[in-house]
Amino acid sequence: MGPLIARLLGAFALPALCCAHTPAPSAPADGAVFVAWVDGKALGAAPDSPLAAGAYRPLATVVDVVAPGLGPVPAIGAIDAAGSAGVLSGGAAWLLVGPPTPSTAGARIATASTRLVVHANGADAAARVRAALASAGTTSSTERPLAPGSPVIEFNATWGEGAPLMDAPMARVDLHRAAVLKEAPKGDVCAQVYVDLNALRRSAPDAMDATPLARVAATWGLANGRDAMISIRTVKASDVSTRDPNLALPPGAAAPEPYAGPTLARVDVSWSARSEEPTVIHAGPIAAGFWGAGKDTGVQAGAPWAAAVRCDVGMWTLLTLRTYGAGLATDQRAGLSRAFERWAGNYGEAADRLVRASAGWLVLWPRAGETGAAGLDWCLVPHVAMSGEQWNSDAKMALVPFPGAASADDAGVRVATARGLTVGFARSGAGVIGRVEFAEDAVERVRASVAGRVQKK
Repeated sequence: MGPLIARLLGAFALPALCCAHTPAPSAPADGAVFVAWVDGKALGAAPDSPLAAGAYRPLATVVDVVAPGLGPVPAIGAIDAAGSAGVLSGGAAWLLVGPPTPSTAGARIATASTRLVVHANGADAAARVRAALASAGTTSSTERPLAPGSPVIEFNATWGEGAPLMDAPMARVDLHRAAVLKEAPKGDVCAQVYVDLNALRRSAPDAMDATPLARVAATWGLANGRDAMISIRTVKASDVSTRDPNLALPPGAAAPEPYAGPTLARVDVSWSARSEEPTVIHAGPIAAGFWGAGKDTGVQAGAPWAAAVRCDVGMWTLLTLRTYGAGLATDQRAGLSRAFERWAGNYGEAADRLVRASAGWLVLWPRAGETGAAGLDWCLVPHVAMSGEQWNSDAKMALVPFPGAASADDAGVRVATARGLTVGFARSGAGVIGRVEFAEDAVERVRASVAGRVQKK
């Protein structure tokens, strides 16, 4: 049994993962559990592409699994409609979810009040948002020019009573933003997702006590968290280094080559623990603020941005399985554990080889000018090349439980679907190329896309 399989099997042997309630100073209630903000123009969303909107769909799936009935699910349809209308290509959107009310159903939580604010740039975009909101079942909806004579129209829609105010949680959000910028000051913030766990504990204590939501929080290291935020920044190409700024350049080493790619998307996570003062915020990168992936990534010329993430497939698999298992009932978790043990016994060695071979950089980017699809192309650049024959053999064995992904077509493309996602990939050159779309009905489109890139290599 390899090290990956031992780690994964250990994930299922964890106890119930109830959250520890450590006494500590807490920030006052600020009127929202969840705040998301995205600037579609800064992210380079193409007209008629629900790229920014599609990013909320995995969130909706997670929320539905770990806390059934908790918004922002009511607003997802409106965001999708607004995004597909091309609104986010020239404007911005905010989504705020107020504290839920405790329910009598134990682990279930009553639907929270939700507010969606969209800035539509121009009359055509405003008309599309207006139509989207008209069919979204809002409690109330208003619109006004952002400023006298401005072409930007602000729409303010709510679901439920007592929707959170726009300025209510911003003091905490600003603290997190300051911590991230202190860690690395370059780049313009274009998206944020903020979660206030304290507000959730106060409004629905049963939600954080031995429930799926509590287990997920513990899995992600937030059992004693006060709040957390993910920030996305765009760093212009002239500010991007091709070496890790935290590592000193060895004596006599040549200066690194200049970066020649598109705008870099840096992703940071920040968090605060209840065992520390409310003003203490920790921060660190998820997607790097420098380019270490080299030149052979296949990033399309004209792509609005690219992101580079250090690849640890073993850790990602462990976290995915633990998160999925945390949302299941006790008997379902036991069944998942038994199924995984059978898979590990048959295919664990192949999976371990794949994990070792995939250590390197995962590069992701949206296509320039693409319309009608929400997705990202990607490329895995390994540190050490693995033979294509060995990789294909191991992939076929390790993916046996997923028939669609286990079998490769003539171009070597494998495609899998799960929970609103379609992922396709194939061996190409020294690495692996692929595409992910936020839809389950995109199998043939993804397959053709990846096959086309293989043929061009």
